[in-house]
Amino acid sequence: MTKLPFSSVTLFVTTLTLLSFILSSPSLTHALGSGSTLAIISATSTVCGLVSSQPTQSITCYRRTPMEGIITVQPNVSFSSISGGSTFFCGLRSGGYAFLCWDTRNLPFDSQRVYINNTVFLQNLSVGDDQVCAVVNDTLSVNKTGTVRCWRGDGNISNQSPSDGDKYKSISSGFGFSCGILMESNRIKCWGKDTIAREIERGFGDMEMLSLEVGGLHACGVNSSGLLVCRGDESLGQLNVPSNNVLEYSQLALGDNHSCAIRKNNGSVVCWGGDGEYNVNEIQGVFFESIVSGSNFTCGLVSLNFSVMCWGPGWPNGSGTQLPLGEVLPGPCVQSSCSECGFGLISRSSTIRRQSSRAMRRQRSGTSSKHADRAEEFSLAELAAVTNNFSLENKIGAGSFGVVYRGKLRDGREVAIKRGETGQKMKKFQEKESAFDSELGDDNGGTPTSIVDFAVPKIMVNELGKILDPRVGPPELNEAEAVELVGYTAMHCVNLEGKDRPTMTDIVGNLERALSLCDGSHGSISSGTISIISD
Repeated sequence: MTKLPFSSVTLFVTTLTLLSFILSSPSLTHALGSGSTLAIISATSTVCGLVSSQPTQSITCYRRTPMEGIITVQPNVSFSSISGGSTFFCGLRSGGYAFLCWDTRNLPFDSQRVYINNTVFLQNLSVGDDQVCAVVNDTLSVNKTGTVRCWRGDGNISNQSPSDGDKYKSISSGFGFSCGILMESNRIKCWGKDTIAREIERGFGDMEMLSLEVGGLHACGVNSSGLLVCRGDESLGQLNVPSNNVLEYSQLALGDNHSCAIRKNNGSVVCWGGDGEYNVNEIQGVFFESIVSGSNFTCGLVSLNFSVMCWGPGWPNGSGTQLPLGEVLPGPCVQSSCSECGFGLISRSSTIRRQSSRAMRRQRSGTSSKHADRAEEFSLAELAAVTNNFSLENKIGAGSFGVVYRGKLRDGREVAIKRGETGQKMKKFQEKESAFDSELGDDNGGTPTSIVDFAVPKIMVNELGKILDPRVGPPELNEAEAVELVGYTAMHCVNLEGKDRPTMTDIVGNLERALSLCDGSHGSISSGTISIISD
């Protein structure tokens, strides 16, 4: 990655703040699953989404009962994902440095900042009925990255966290338990309510998984062969997948006793379980970008116009109608973790992301890429199949870092796929780079000092004065905090590992914060007595 120059930077570290977020005991209705751009809070019949087409990815909600209407959620700042519980939902700030939760039982929604830390970031926020979990991305400790932290809403520390040594690619939460895909083995591990957690974990056994979604007392996911697998409670048919071809489904959403999935080839939705009550006749002919489930209904983001549509027995007299939420962001803006393997840079879930052509339109979110449509995922096996196992006949070009192959997807679309080089070409490139560095070195054989090597060590020890340009003069009080935030962001942009660098969405979110600090608008929320206790 190109090393980024910056003139005024320092490390701004905010210690973890835990407030007392006392929520009620869990209701019989609850939303389930993983973080998304949509969230369902079943007990209050509330659906929330991240706003698209606006300067910030803020949250707006629609509540059916007891008083129907649109609710603007404060603070008006950017979030990367949201996830719903029984009576509350939580949102992860862009950049992953903080998350907030809102109680939806009263208007306006009471908001409290539960977590903030400018070195230990979070990702993959997941809310069950009364627990909140997230995957750690620690910028100062590689050993902690991938571990999971959990919080509860009853004010007491619980045992609902996995063991400290385990590292996870992704997690999902259900009714009193959570499960995740282990980073090293791709196997499923669960924690929380002992009986169901052990049952689901044993059910998946040694199976390697690409994705996982948790429902009330069951879980489903796509395994490494591309088949959908469900385990756990099957009392109402929630494990009985109607059809199961390889790579047939792209996304899952699970409720108390039902399951839904998006068909990968066209974006249509199929549901099963729930004793046959989850009829999708109301949404026939409608195609979806993403779906989420609550206790007894499901909502989806329509591909045509990014509106939200809900259906199911828990959403009567309105199933199949669009909610007045406006356009919702079509997918979470999160950091992709990649690692080097035999076929080049493959994502840690063994998938590669590319731009979808299903919704060929500009995503107009102010803090997202201005030309980014929803990213689709393809397994390594599928990419090998469409390129004839990366054959020479499909080769269309080559560069310093890899070879480009022509491929044709199952739906007829032609794509270009780049496979990373780890052989002789890469070695020659590295030799040329080393020779170039030698030419720039001093007479004693040393290497040139980059601005990154000069500045980052000083940022780490808060020596701001040694980095600032003295000709500019010292910053004002509000400017100093903004400068710290910009410098802190720049420091993480030059991390050696790609998985440790922020995404463009994260960067823009931090720049928005810095600008608001200079303008004197902090976008802060009131500090109260509410918190969720960290395990």
